[in-house]
Amino acid sequence: MTASLLLRILAVVALLQFIGHAAMFVRARPAHGPEEVAIVGAMRSRAFKFAVAPRSYWDMYFGYGLEAAFICLVEALLFWLLAAASPADIALVRSIAALFAVANVAH
Repeated sequence: MTASLLLRILAVVALLQFIGHAAMFVRARPAHGPEEVAIVGAMRSRAFKFAVAPRSYWDMYFGYGLEAAFICLVEALLFWLLAAASPADIALVRSIAALFAVANVAH
């Protein structure tokens, strides 16, 4: 298996992660009983000033979920672009791939 093929496969996997996370996160509703409904309600009920605008804990939670999905999209695009790199740039490709591997494991 060539490095280019592996990066294309990783790009497709990351794109599937993006689609799955984004679709599931946006459509998710509290479904695990009244305790979960109460927690989500509490997160939505209290607003505070953040970045000059009123935000709730739910806004922060929802924003983080969207950001995580978006990062999967960025990874997919980056891996797809790296797959087209010339063999002379393989050391750079390896270092970028290692950086993403470490970041994903740490996350």
